[in-house]
Amino acid sequence: MVAAGWTAPAAVSVPSRPCLSGGGGQPPAARGAGVTVAVVDTGAAPIPQLKNAVWWSASKSFVSTGGVSDSNGHGTEMAAIVHEVAPGARLLVVQALDDSGGGSSDDVARAIRYAVAKGARVVNVSAAGGAADPAIRSAIVDAGEHGALVVVAAGNDGTDVDTYSSFPAGYRLPNLVVVAATNGHGALSATSDWGEHTVQIGAPGVDVPTLSASGTAARVSGSSPAAALTSGVSALVLGQDGGMSVAGLQAALAHGSDPERGLAGKVASGGQLDPHRALGGSTRLSCSVATAFLQ
Repeated sequence: MVAAGWTAPAAVSVPSRPCLSGGGGQPPAARGAGVTVAVVDTGAAPIPQLKNAVWWSASKSFVSTGGVSDSNGHGTEMAAIVHEVAPGARLLVVQALDDSGGGSSDDVARAIRYAVAKGARVVNVSAAGGAADPAIRSAIVDAGEHGALVVVAAGNDGTDVDTYSSFPAGYRLPNLVVVAATNGHGALSATSDWGEHTVQIGAPGVDVPTLSASGTAARVSGSSPAAALTSGVSALVLGQDGGMSVAGLQAALAHGSDPERGLAGKVASGGQLDPHRALGGSTRLSCSVATAFLQ
């Protein structure tokens, strides 16, 4: 990965466990209705499960003239996770990474700005960068000024990003949430980056259920799905209170974390995201949330 480049961390796909139908019986607000979540990634495949979830007419590619079709698969996997967590949210697919999973800082910055211009309240960027880039920082700042939370993956190098800065995690901006991956015991996963002052929270990042670009069930691991789960829960919180500020949303996520001894000194909140707490215990979990958080 070059300093100015961005890469979607490679996710490990394994067969999915059986899963109950997600979202049924929940009131619309508890499903993220009325919230637009942008997935800035490698695009998304038009699989049946995402057909009615994605705002296809507004989705845009900054790396291809052929639309947002996903030949890599990473973007589809992330979009499917967000959709399963918040089935009522509208997904805006913004392709900033190419078929290899790589991309430029300029394209990612343009993708974030486009997402915000289209009304996204949550922008998921399950990708890791290198050196600081003013275009990325400016785009994230602009998102915050328009009431949008940007959720990014901490990275999968097993590195303390407080000491060895990786961006955008290193910006420490008020509307930026950096997410580490946790294992089935709530501790930091073996490959996840961390940082007590840089990474805000942990979320499940091992064997998270999702869908492949062909529409088949899969599981993925890494800080990418951890970020996508966090974006989905963010949409649920906003679905309950659409007027919530970015600061309020960040507080809901942080205060809704479940303290884990394995995360003390590793992430700022000291805990793993707990959707029940973040939502005030007022809604049932959908399929992927329950399966991932309760494994």
